[in-house]
Amino acid sequence: MTFHPASAIFVLPAMLLMLEVGRRFRILHKSPAESGAIESAIFALFGLLLAFTFSGAVSRYDTHRQLNLEESNDIGTAYLRLDLLPITATRQNAFNMHPPAIVFFLLFAFSCGSAFLAGYSMTARNHSWFYMIALAIAVTATIYATLEIEYPRRGLIRFTDIDQSLIDLRNSMK
Repeated sequence: MTFHPASAIFVLPAMLLMLEVGRRFRILHKSPAESGAIESAIFALFGLLLAFTFSGAVSRYDTHRQLNLEESNDIGTAYLRLDLLPITATRQNAFNMHPPAIVFFLLFAFSCGSAFLAGYSMTARNHSWFYMIALAIAVTATIYATLEIEYPRRGLIRFTDIDQSLIDLRNSMK
């Protein structure tokens, strides 16, 4: 299953909704302030999941870039030495390697769960929409950037300058 970077936009309203639901849930049940240990553990787990997903996406992006350059050089060398060109699948296989869909579903679920807990831990009377929106935008932007890097040909990030080496090579073969 593949994701489009624009699918990260669904995180923003979901987080805002869950922040408000968590805040109202606490008001409705008149719950006292609880220990922050469980909340901290969940937020830490969410942070690790977000960080490792982003780190993996950046690593694969760099690999894609390197393989594109290598393939361009290999094709150029083969063209100069042979009349026949092998068509390799290394770069294409690298572009098709992504984390399992469950990782992205977990990101969405943890985003909503963390927003619920953050809303739940807010005071009943004085809540700041500024902080609620800032949290939702920060998480949404991070997930969006991760998906942009993970799927570089689907969103705003393009390999145009990286693909230029293959385009130049093709033009030199004519």
